[in-house]
Amino acid sequence: MTEIPPAAPVPPQNTPPGNIPPGSFVPGGTPPGAPASYVPARRRRRSIFGPLVLIVIGVLFLLHHAFPYLHFGYLFRAYWPLLLIAWGLIKLFENVSARRSGDTSRPFMSGGEVAVLVVFLVFAGLVFAFDRIHERFPDVDFGDTWSESGSPITEDLPVQKVSPNAPISINTPRGDITVFADEDNELRVIATKTVRSSSEDESRRRGRQITVTMNATNGGWDILPSVPSSGRRARIDFEVHLPKKVSLALQTGNGDINVNGVQGTINATSLNGSLEIRDSKGNVTGTVQKGDVRMSNIEGDVHLQGHGNDVSVSGVKGNADIDGDFLGSIEVDNVSEATRFNSSRTDLSVLRLQGRLEMDSGSLQISDVTGNVKLNTRNRDIEIDNVVGRIDLTDAHGDISVSLKKAPKDEITIANES
Repeated sequence: MTEIPPAAPVPPQNTPPGNIPPGSFVPGGTPPGAPASYVPARRRRRSIFGPLVLIVIGVLFLLHHAFPYLHFGYLFRAYWPLLLIAWGLIKLFENVSARRSGDTSRPFMSGGEVAVLVVFLVFAGLVFAFDRIHERFPDVDFGDTWSESGSPITEDLPVQKVSPNAPISINTPRGDITVFADEDNELRVIATKTVRSSSEDESRRRGRQITVTMNATNGGWDILPSVPSSGRRARIDFEVHLPKKVSLALQTGNGDINVNGVQGTINATSLNGSLEIRDSKGNVTGTVQKGDVRMSNIEGDVHLQGHGNDVSVSGVKGNADIDGDFLGSIEVDNVSEATRFNSSRTDLSVLRLQGRLEMDSGSLQISDVTGNVKLNTRNRDIEIDNVVGRIDLTDAHGDISVSLKKAPKDEITIANES
């Protein structure tokens, strides 16, 4: 038998210290031949900016799905600088933390952060575009495989007697509410139920599953539909005839509200739709998140709040208060008492507006006022014409013009920051 000689030992390979890349892993910690002062390079910490952006995107998706009326396109347009502020604070914290621990400072922006930022901007753009399209075409349902129209079913609810000043409440998750004031003392309600589906038969079947109830409460009536889970895309429109002397509480999640001739108080809320109230003798409170608002010939006070597009208020015997950011034009005329407007850019108070107030994104005109005018705004051109009382104007980055038909009797204060 032939003996195999043992293999020759492999001589150890010592790498000169000068050829060892900084931060290379060496078993035992210190490479052979390295000086005693050798310190391996520290690894850079990963930034938390990317994970935070992903968390924010997930939260926004969840909120947009759960609360579609919150108008996220508008919120992003108004508050997008907060993203840059948060980004800067995170980078500052990471650099300070790295210096304290002896780690290597991160660059201003890594390739991964650029990609995450692009994803966030694309997401924000899609949300903004969705809000704008849904605002103009509220009945379009993205991702719904059903047809765009259903087969309506009309139901006449039992006629009820109504006592004077009785409270009437109507609530529909999706649909228009139209109210007519009549001379008699009867409450008549016509409910039109429409469910979009793949066929007319299926639409009618699902429509018959929707029930509308009238419950007697507190001397008045509550009208409320009951929609099963299979009818989530159902629309229930209400046409209501009732006595003039009642108080109303109306709400729709997606639809228009129209009230004519009611003499009691009115509280109307539309989360995605327009609001029109005419010829009312009581106080009117309106809340909108999208859509236009028109109120005319109101003998009580008017209070409008929320967000929306165009606003028109005229012929108010009491006060007119408007609170919120409305993206369209605002027109107010003939208000007997105080007119107040408050938004993120403007704080306005006008006493006894006999003429007209017009405002859009870049200008504001006020004419024919027999009381005081106080205005604090920015980035608007201001025109004041024929104001009898005191004038107090504060503006920034806009032009101011004041015209008076008579010599002023009260103080005029104008401050304009360029």
